[in-house]
Amino acid sequence: MRWMLNNIDQRIFDMNQLMKRACEFKRLDIVQFLCETINHNQLDFTAAFVAAINNVWNDTDESVSKWLINNIDLQLFDMKQITSEVLEVGSDHDKLNMREAVRSVCFVDKIDLLECFLHNVDHSLYDVHHVLKESCRYGWIHIVKWLLDNIEHTSLDINTAMHTVLHRDFVGPDNTLVRLLLQYPINDTVDVDEIIQECCWWGLVDLVQLICDKNDPNQLDMKEAMNTACSRNHFDLVEWMLANIENNLFDLPTAFDKAIHADCDDLNASLITILINRIDNELINMASLLKIKDKDCLYDIVECVLGSVDHNKFDFQEAFNTVYDTIYGDDDSDINSKKEKYLPLIKLILEKVNPESLELTDALNQACRDCSSDVVTYY
Repeated sequence: MRWMLNNIDQRIFDMNQLMKRACEFKRLDIVQFLCETINHNQLDFTAAFVAAINNVWNDTDESVSKWLINNIDLQLFDMKQITSEVLEVGSDHDKLNMREAVRSVCFVDKIDLLECFLHNVDHSLYDVHHVLKESCRYGWIHIVKWLLDNIEHTSLDINTAMHTVLHRDFVGPDNTLVRLLLQYPINDTVDVDEIIQECCWWGLVDLVQLICDKNDPNQLDMKEAMNTACSRNHFDLVEWMLANIENNLFDLPTAFDKAIHADCDDLNASLITILINRIDNELINMASLLKIKDKDCLYDIVECVLGSVDHNKFDFQEAFNTVYDTIYGDDDSDINSKKEKYLPLIKLILEKVNPESLELTDALNQACRDCSSDVVTYY
């Protein structure tokens, strides 16, 4: 063979057939000689490997297959086909470390190989919990669906899987996977309140609606769900919840307080407007309202409140003093900037509120000292 390959034009030989036959008969010496003599790119190493494990003697000698894997560039193998062949040729799966093999496949993100394991290996031989969790982490939707369709749910840690889907770093829940998981009878294995809270945090109206459709809202912590939605200033979600869920399941005064103190850049009066008409005016603390974090939208919100509530039920003196103290309190730094923000608010209160309900002497004196002619005019 050496003489023939060295002295006859190699193009007349079927090198892949030579390699395949050598592998079938476990002739490692010939396999090595062919690999040393022939350009590797001209050889079908996948077929060679499959021939080695399907040898004509059907013995347990793995010298050829091991040598190929250890000495040939793995990029020249079709690992999916090889894995499938290995799993199907009668290898004793109990003698293989399937648990680590499957974990490794998940780690290197080889979905095609993972599918081979799922379809060919008894799931009791590997960690299905790990596979489900990693599939949820990486968004392998079809793998998650296969596991839910083919493996008894009691064998799966679905609660951990759902937690993984909900708490993805910085991007929020995976809508598709949450929706997929909720299609299965898993209520007894997951924390539904955790799911709805996280969906409210991210303002996912469609998922909140799905959860409420599949569960009795009376059995859910809707108070905290509403508080979360308001604290995140999710107008569309709050509007849907108020229209579709019994309002007595909410703590609306607390939700209103969450809304006016929402730590959001886009806070505006829209959420305040939809809440205020559903709340007993006596439960609204105007002084607290004037301390909201987002000063840029404070005027719009106070204007909305003043136009919507019964003024007789408010202590506007406390509210007025709150604004006054904000400008001229102990902290005298950057007074001009604070006046620029808050003087329009003073003017608004003076326009909308009966002046007879306010003690304005100190404020008028301060306005005169500051030469705030427009404010003095309103006084």
